Amino acid sequence: QELKQPLDFWTVDFKEELSGMSGVLLEKHVEFTADCVDFLLEAYGRRAKGNGLLLVGHSMGGVAAVAALQWKRDRSAHVRGV
Repeated sequence: QELKQPLDFWTVDFKEELSGMSGVLLEKHVEFTADCVDFLLEAYGRRAKGNGLLLVGHSMGGVAAVAALQWKRDRSAHVRGV
């Protein structure tokens, strides 16, 4: 089945830092993830806000993705799921 619009993939690399071992690192990763979401919402403009973003995270990356949405509540309205 053909997609109605292109599907773009972006990744966030925490450089294998062990954020599960340090609250300071986890907070840094959450803030960086939140900045990435803000960048994508701004870069894609209305297209991102209309269709939403889908965040996929594994292990502490998933924790960072969920926490990034709670960092500033207004961005969570534009994310379809985590």
